[in-house]
Amino acid sequence: QQIVDRQSEDRSVFFVVQGRVRVVDYSPGGREVVYAILGPGSHFGELAAIDGRGRSASVLALEDCVLAAITPDDLDSLLRRFPDVAIALIHQLVEIIRTSDERITELSTLGALQRVGRELLRLAEPRADDPNVWSIARLPTQGSIAAQTGTTRETVARTLAQLAQDGLIERL
Repeated sequence: QQIVDRQSEDRSVFFVVQGRVRVVDYSPGGREVVYAILGPGSHFGELAAIDGRGRSASVLALEDCVLAAITPDDLDSLLRRFPDVAIALIHQLVEIIRTSDERITELSTLGALQRVGRELLRLAEPRADDPNVWSIARLPTQGSIAAQTGTTRETVARTLAQLAQDGLIERL
């Protein structure tokens, strides 16, 4: 379900209390580009709240969510009253910029197969029972991985099949 539309005039900042959301944009040809998957403790909408311009992306619920919202004026008051909150927001915005820079570099320098492999590595975490084995607890759909890596679902399917055939991954 759509929470925020890129064309929306609303400038509220939303906080994800429960659930997961996908921050997306669409190319002129209609291809989905995933900017981020956000879970509890995350927020979105701060860019429009801060600069007063339009939304830079749409946000879709991936599952049932509980959200909280704050108006741009209330956000401004909060940031002025509590500098620690402003500094924390700056740190999160810097992280967004660094992630974007990394993605731009990947799109400019890596082939689709390498981008899919890097995304799988980003999603993987060491298992608690064996830190030498990494796993992805909630593997996104092939379409989601494709949108995140700037490729097609078919390329993701071929990459997963090749990695499995080479013994580099195992699907359980």
